[in-house]
Amino acid sequence: MVSISHSTPLEPYAARELLARYDAATAEQRERGRAWYPEYQRRMRRLARETGYTLRQAASVGAITSPNSQLETNLHWTCEILHGRRSYGQYRGSQESKIRRVLTGAIRPQDGAIGPKVSVFYRAIMGDPTAITLDRWAAHAAGLDRQSVPNREQRELLRRVYHRAAELTGETPRDLQAIVWTQARDADARGDLSDITKG
Repeated sequence: MVSISHSTPLEPYAARELLARYDAATAEQRERGRAWYPEYQRRMRRLARETGYTLRQAASVGAITSPNSQLETNLHWTCEILHGRRSYGQYRGSQESKIRRVLTGAIRPQDGAIGPKVSVFYRAIMGDPTAITLDRWAAHAAGLDRQSVPNREQRELLRRVYHRAAELTGETPRDLQAIVWTQARDADARGDLSDITKG
């Protein structure tokens, strides 16, 4: 797989990388990818039932606490917050007030889950098949260096490329993102994958 920088023309590489990763994904990886967001929503639904919040509130907390957190850490923080044992994830300054306002009903859940990655992650959790969560791994799967965070122009281009690749593969954009994310994580870190479908 090619790794490119912010200065490299992205579109032709990204399209090739996504389709190559999709082709390289095993049947089992594709199934795990398709199950990823429904399983995350199932976990949020269960937490909502346990704690008396709505699914949307639980999903909002999960999305708000997702930046720079591994899956199991994100799920742990979300559980702790909904049970009242914690008030934020990794970033108190940017998360605590939003989470409190979402959970008290002061703002709608979608209005707490803001930002280029967080808002789309929330929509994907809630079932939007067009939502493409562009975290570092999703960008890496399209050819960016794994440590790079895509800028605004690159995010827009990556969304277009993911949508086009989804059309070519017959997957929804959301599921294609999860499939190539799964394939990229598996290929990069054998045995070190935080996999929601196995927890």
